[in-house]
Amino acid sequence: MIFIGNIPDLNERYRQRRARDRQPARRLPPQRPDGGDINWWKWILVVIAVIIILFSVDLLQGNGVPTNGTVAQLNLNAPEEIVDSNENTSISVEINPTNTRISPTPTKEIKPTNTKIIIDVKEETSPKTPLVKPIPSNYYCPDLSSVTLGVGARAQIQWDKVNLRSYARVPNDWDANTIISLNKGNKMTVIGGPECAHDGTWWEVKTDSGYSGWIRELLPDKRLLSSIFR
Repeated sequence: MIFIGNIPDLNERYRQRRARDRQPARRLPPQRPDGGDINWWKWILVVIAVIIILFSVDLLQGNGVPTNGTVAQLNLNAPEEIVDSNENTSISVEINPTNTRISPTPTKEIKPTNTKIIIDVKEETSPKTPLVKPIPSNYYCPDLSSVTLGVGARAQIQWDKVNLRSYARVPNDWDANTIISLNKGNKMTVIGGPECAHDGTWWEVKTDSGYSGWIRELLPDKRLLSSIFR
């Protein structure tokens, strides 16, 4: 005689077993060769530490820290001044290890001014002294020590009825070479000479009225021509 247990109980077990077989296989964590578990959090800390070290080295090199083994000290308390060119305002930055304070400092703006320089040029009323050429060194005449004129000088007649002659001579015929008779105060410019004749110095002149000729500068007892500008 075969005894069969509780059939409903067997069916329940069968269903439970089938349900377990249908569940996906559970993955086990990776094993180290020695059989221990890998501590991932330690590797994460190592990577973070390496990143911090690299960032610190790059920051120090960017601030001008020497790389030849010497250690530079950073003065974090020294204030630095930053000038803003757009706002015409300088910003004083004070670096502190625990506190950073930025305080704007207004600066004075220099405005360009239109400065006019006025030069007052006064016109001279008196004529300039003409450029007078010196008497040649090889020239000689008995009255040379008393001669005051030269080529380019301005002169005027000191007596009335002084003859302007066509050449530096007084001919036997007194008026033979006379161009015009000049009077006291007539002005002229010396344009040539000197010539020595009759023991006196003669100059070629051109009067302000347009006549040209020769006149003796002085006689033994009087001066016929005098320089306007001595």
